[in-house]
Amino acid sequence: MPRRKDERLHSNWKVTKDDPDKSKVLILSVTADYLKREYECIHCKKGYTGNVTHLKEHLEKCRTYQKTLKANKNPPINSLQQTQLGKPAQVEINFPRLTPVEKAEMDIKAAMWCFMDNFPFTMYESTWAKDFLHRATPAYKPPSRAAISGPLLDTIHSQVKSRTEQVIQTLPHINVITDESTNINTARICNISIHTAHGSLHYVSEDIRAMQTTAAISAQWLRNHLHQITNHDPDRINSVTNDTCSTMFSMWNEVAKFDEFRHVFFIPCDSHGIQLFFKDLLKLPRFNDIIQQAQTVVTAFRKASLQYARLRICQQACYKRNISLVLSVITRWGTQYRLISSLLNSKDALKRYVCDYEDLPPDKRIKQSVIDIIMSEIMD
Repeated sequence: MPRRKDERLHSNWKVTKDDPDKSKVLILSVTADYLKREYECIHCKKGYTGNVTHLKEHLEKCRTYQKTLKANKNPPINSLQQTQLGKPAQVEINFPRLTPVEKAEMDIKAAMWCFMDNFPFTMYESTWAKDFLHRATPAYKPPSRAAISGPLLDTIHSQVKSRTEQVIQTLPHINVITDESTNINTARICNISIHTAHGSLHYVSEDIRAMQTTAAISAQWLRNHLHQITNHDPDRINSVTNDTCSTMFSMWNEVAKFDEFRHVFFIPCDSHGIQLFFKDLLKLPRFNDIIQQAQTVVTAFRKASLQYARLRICQQACYKRNISLVLSVITRWGTQYRLISSLLNSKDALKRYVCDYEDLPPDKRIKQSVIDIIMSEIMD
């Protein structure tokens, strides 16, 4: 290793005289080798006999060498640096930055993602979300929950409302859908949507509080909003669709009494009509008994986690997969079909459960009434 350092040192020297008998001399050290030579500094042409210490001392004092070394280490100074009163140039580090306009635009897009996909307002406060965003765009700091639920929500609501109104204004004919519902706080809400070729546009959800929803009052409420939707051009209203309850049927007659809406088509909701049809169908004794027994079986397993786990073991043995048991919900008529379908798909696993655990004490397995239903003709 010393030889390599000395070779770099002597790149600044030229050998002017060497010992002709060097190959015959046993060299015990690098210094012993240098004593056989004479050198000349390539910068100032001064000569020395080979001694490492002398050579190093000379290079420290050699002005020509020091100037060359300094020139190689320091790049040329530009005109801007020369105007800085002789101060040494500072190295500029390029940190990524966003302008206020770019930051505001990204906040809008981040909040829009949160609102449109129904994510929680705290989605950007997650450690994993922050790490991802920092790696993707280090200069961007995502908005907080307070910003998303406050000023950003107001801004985006205004933007979306403005865009929705612009789309509605381009429609030559407007088809309105209206209905009443309740929110999670059981507040009474009246809704209006606009049907377009591109899909349904939600227009308003208004808390009607203690307003009585008689036919006449509902008709007047709808009339006021139809004038707002059409910008007081009621001829553009083509149809109104709502459910088929008695109040809505009566409301049609009230709205038709207004001169500006005599031309409007009133269309009963097919979906609501089909739901009422199935509701009446499932009330027939033959179907009602089957639904009630199926609901009893599913409810028993869904409320007993240990027995449900044992049933899943039987499903794995029979089908190599788990099959969920579906409860029916009175306001969702498709769930009655899924209730029966889930039981039929698990029929073999249910019967295997009865055979595997029938010897357990009654309090350690599913209820006997449920076992009777599983082993009855209904499951054949």
